[in-house]
Amino acid sequence: MDANELRIIKIECVTKLQNINLRVIAEITDMGTDYQKAAKKLGITEEIPYYIVNNQKIFYFFDPPHLIKAARNNLLNNVIKSGDKIMSWQYIEKLFEIDKENINRLVPKLAQDTHIYPNNFQRMKVKYAAQVLSFSVASAINTMTALGHLPASAKDTSEYIEKLDAAFDIFSSSSVKGKKSSRNAFVASEKQVKY
Repeated sequence: MDANELRIIKIECVTKLQNINLRVIAEITDMGTDYQKAAKKLGITEEIPYYIVNNQKIFYFFDPPHLIKAARNNLLNNVIKSGDKIMSWQYIEKLFEIDKENINRLVPKLAQDTHIYPNNFQRMKVKYAAQVLSFSVASAINTMTALGHLPASAKDTSEYIEKLDAAFDIFSSSSVKGKKSSRNAFVASEKQVKY
């Protein structure tokens, strides 16, 4: 099935659901090539993250587990530049090297083989990606930066990780009130929309 056929099927499915008085507000897919092409055929862009069926916006998302793994793999394999900010895996590596020598570790969940240098099988595990791109890792980078063990430039990486963690929490939320505010059910609050 090509991307155009998939686009047609999506519109037909949404129309059928609308015809039985169900209101479709979003679609979530994995990040397979066919789904990415279908999203483009539907006109999905960063600026317009929805398509319209019968005058109703359908917001399009790639599923959070695939996104967090893709973000981790991208950071693991590349230096990421965004405006004047530079994010690098090297700061996570340096954090781990410093932290593993401490009795009271800041990031005790991180392990060299599964988190810092994952093999192909470990790269498929959402758990490892979520643990390395977590608020605790961002906080540990900030702490090591404040103590002078990491350079000030590591701050960009910690901010990037914090944003990824909050976005992952928002998309993975399942209860009205979570342990962290970002884990609260999505209600389009100003803070949630910011991410």
